[in-house]
Amino acid sequence: MIHNCNICTTKTCEKIKMGTLDICEYGVVCYVKPSKIEKLDPYITLRNLSTNLRHEINPILSLILQETNKLDPNLSTAMIDLEKPSNRIVGAVLIIDMMIQMISGVNDFQPGEVKHTSTSKYPLTPILRKYFSIHAILKNAYRAENLELRIESDRNFLIQKGGDNIEYIFNILFDNIWKYSISNTEVLVTIIHKEKNIFDISVKNESKQISDGLEIFSLGIKGDNTSKGFGFGLSWARTLINHYNNMLYENIPDLDLTHKQIKNEDKYYQIFTIHNVVLGD
Repeated sequence: MIHNCNICTTKTCEKIKMGTLDICEYGVVCYVKPSKIEKLDPYITLRNLSTNLRHEINPILSLILQETNKLDPNLSTAMIDLEKPSNRIVGAVLIIDMMIQMISGVNDFQPGEVKHTSTSKYPLTPILRKYFSIHAILKNAYRAENLELRIESDRNFLIQKGGDNIEYIFNILFDNIWKYSISNTEVLVTIIHKEKNIFDISVKNESKQISDGLEIFSLGIKGDNTSKGFGFGLSWARTLINHYNNMLYENIPDLDLTHKQIKNEDKYYQIFTIHNVVLGD
């Protein structure tokens, strides 16, 4: 019987030898006793570990960017041109930095802390193209190839509220799209006006079928068990959604993230929609 742990559904800890102390693949310290497995508090919390990790690695990432900039003075972290090797280096650095920020940042989004979210305005289309391009850099047998991004809007929208949170969410969604999509297919972004300055943004990709009833927003759940990773991304996205909603005092609808699967002939499509995004010019 498993006690005090809901990190994963695989329950690999059940296979640990009786009477031993171990750490599972998700970083949970556990001790196996007769008839039960106890989750123990680690000596170093994930919050402290991730924050220190970011503190140690950021100077290294900054040094990489500085040295790469000497090779190409026109480098920009806002727009990534994958035809240039220097830009691919920058993209790889941004992926590492976003992952570290996500690990440390999500653990700071707790009730009762100082309420704060970005008030800066973020350009929507450049963010979409940036993170779609960045995640194209990673090449392995488990990721799609030759995906094409199509945005069904020519309007230069600016994200008016919580752009930092929404940027993270797009980073997660596009990473998943490159993991789970069918190669040589299109990724479609649709922007739907609801009322006033409130919009829904949907991202649609073709993939393998996802099992009915799979709770893909739960921690440790993956749409395809053959893919690499821990299945944390969409759970983190949910945390960011909750953080955004807790930070805002204005009379605007709560942000939400939903998923649905549709079938067209013999093809399956996944549609992720961020609801109630505040956009403007």
